[in-house]
Amino acid sequence: MNKKSLKKNIKRMLLTDKKQKDSFEKSTQKKKEKQNIKAENKKLKKHKEQIKKVIKNKVEKEISTPKKSSQEILNKNTKDFSFEFIKKPPKGPKYFFKSEIPEGYNDTYLRALPRDPFWIFAYWEISPATFELMRRHVGDEYEKSKWILRLLDVTDIYFDGTNAWRIQNIDLAPGAVSWYLKVWEPNRTYMLQYGILTSDGRFFSAVNSNAVQMPPYGVSSNTDQEWMTANTNELIRLSGIKKSIGASESIHWVISSRIDQSRSGSGLIL
Repeated sequence: MNKKSLKKNIKRMLLTDKKQKDSFEKSTQKKKEKQNIKAENKKLKKHKEQIKKVIKNKVEKEISTPKKSSQEILNKNTKDFSFEFIKKPPKGPKYFFKSEIPEGYNDTYLRALPRDPFWIFAYWEISPATFELMRRHVGDEYEKSKWILRLLDVTDIYFDGTNAWRIQNIDLAPGAVSWYLKVWEPNRTYMLQYGILTSDGRFFSAVNSNAVQMPPYGVSSNTDQEWMTANTNELIRLSGIKKSIGASESIHWVISSRIDQSRSGSGLIL
């Protein structure tokens, strides 16, 4: 055998060995991959079986207890595995007050408002500190005394506590914090006092109100007032409506007829 043929045979043998080696490695790698896949599938299957077993045990345990409904059992089990049901918000008012309006503000005041020419509406509050101060000031007579409202006529005077034209004491219901008072005459100025009236007739004021000017009663006696007069076109011009064809012209006619009727004494038609 010559050298060339020997070299060729050696090369053939080496190539054959390399191919066999590569094919062996490939087959070995495929076998390992298949084994890994089988192992993963086995673990996954085992995990699923464990989950099913846990759920089954929980359901059986909950069913055996009659206190809970099936919906509660389902919600509890799904919640354990991070599944939550979407709950609808409870029905109710959108807006509400967080706190109630307080009955008092720990203050002392007396307010008077004219309701009409003959009546005054009054409301007040006396703080605990003022109550205690009045109790000490009155002394032993406090328990025999009563809280009242005093109405004073102070028309055209500077009231100094003793110079009112007229005085009237009004008894109150226990716990009252507001009252309606009827005055002597309209178109006069009045003031109120809230305080203690003792059994021997002495009065101790805890708080004074604002002065109230009552409105007059009846038609005004002032007859020399001069009222402005204007024709229909002037009133319409001042109102901003321009006379034109169409809808504006009909508006002009309606306003003119209403003004003419009111002037004639037949009343204003609305």
